[in-house]
Amino acid sequence: MVKKVKVVSTIAVAAVLCATVAQANMGGGGGKPPAPEFGKMAKDLGLSEDQVKSCFPKPAAQGNGPPERPDMSKVSSCLKKGNAKLTDGQIEKVLKKYEPNGPSRG
Repeated sequence: MVKKVKVVSTIAVAAVLCATVAQANMGGGGGKPPAPEFGKMAKDLGLSEDQVKSCFPKPAAQGNGPPERPDMSKVSSCLKKGNAKLTDGQIEKVLKKYEPNGPSRG
């Protein structure tokens, strides 16, 4: 049960990050949200920024609806390919740390 809750929670965090990426790449709305801090996430995960970026779905083209909801198991698996020592808990913690308007920035 706990594992399912962590995955669902991580999916929600990843969905917010993907939506922010889409808005940032499309010029956002009135108040443009900050772009995800892939560089800081990468440092915390022991990966390169490009490795982290490549694990998230690309934003939809402008006018093509909401961003694709990420499959967190795929995102987590992708991140673990870059650093096999990563755990789901570590990944979730880093994603939450850098969630736009999340607990802590920096």
